[in-house]
Amino acid sequence: MVRHEIEWLLDESDDEGLQTSYRRAIRDLGFVVTLDGTLAKYPGSTHLHITKPGKSGTLELTIWPSKKSVWYSIQSRRHGEWIEQGINGIEFSRRSKPLK
Repeated sequence: MVRHEIEWLLDESDDEGLQTSYRRAIRDLGFVVTLDGTLAKYPGSTHLHITKPGKSGTLELTIWPSKKSVWYSIQSRRHGEWIEQGINGIEFSRRSKPLK
């Protein structure tokens, strides 16, 4: 598994706003959330599986507000060519658009 830690910005103390910014970026870039849940190992976390229609690979995103931690995971047998660029696109999109 490959894990990419994301810096938690000080202005992102609002968990709901942070999750909204991720979900909007994922949707706006044409990605699909195929699993929306939590991880027992990280109580209170939100865990998403993200795919790109027509492409192989699954990107996992975990947001754990109580520890101010956000990370992407890529399981070894779920890698796709779009994933690295997808992470960059999601992060750029969500940080460049103010919440409405």
